Amino acid sequence: RLRGLGLISDAQPVLKPGSAPDQVILQLRAVDAAQRWFPAFTVTYVPGEGSVLLLQLSTPNLLGKGIRFSGSGWLSAQRRLFDFNVSLPGFLSPLGTASAEVHNRDRTMPLVRHKAQGGSLGYGLSLDRRRRFSLAGRVAAERFTTTVSEFFDQSVGEASTYRLKFGLSASYDNRDSGLMATRGQRVALGLDWAPQV
Repeated sequence: RLRGLGLISDAQPVLKPGSAPDQVILQLRAVDAAQRWFPAFTVTYVPGEGSVLLLQLSTPNLLGKGIRFSGSGWLSAQRRLFDFNVSLPGFLSPLGTASAEVHNRDRTMPLVRHKAQGGSLGYGLSLDRRRRFSLAGRVAAERFTTTVSEFFDQSVGEASTYRLKFGLSASYDNRDSGLMATRGQRVALGLDWAPQV
């Protein structure tokens, strides 16, 4: 079952003598399937918007730290979006994960264009070893630019604002795999506070 889920690539049973003369200890030595680069691609088409491409590359053994990368892009006539995320599991705690994210999002509507550029730092902590219950916090900085074009005289006005964003969330996740979540449910509750500066 573990091999079918893509969690391990191979496993070998090993027998060892126990503490008593008639006792035998059976160990299962598994080879983590995620020790290699693991690419995942998802393409979604949204009518009137275009295609969304999600690319994820994972390797728990990169630099011996378990660093993971993920990125997404949305290219259409109305939107230009790009997100890049790096996460490091086992940071500060065996059940903790630190992450850093940068993004550039551009949305064009009739007479109005919105552009958002920024990044965030986050930290999540699982409350149990099965990683079902988790708490996470995030702080983000973002710059918004709005460009307005008047229809008749073609004049353009532009305004920029900056925003800090603080977020807290709690989640429950019983999906069968953290690398390629295929079956199960994930429920999350979050609270964001974003004062303008």
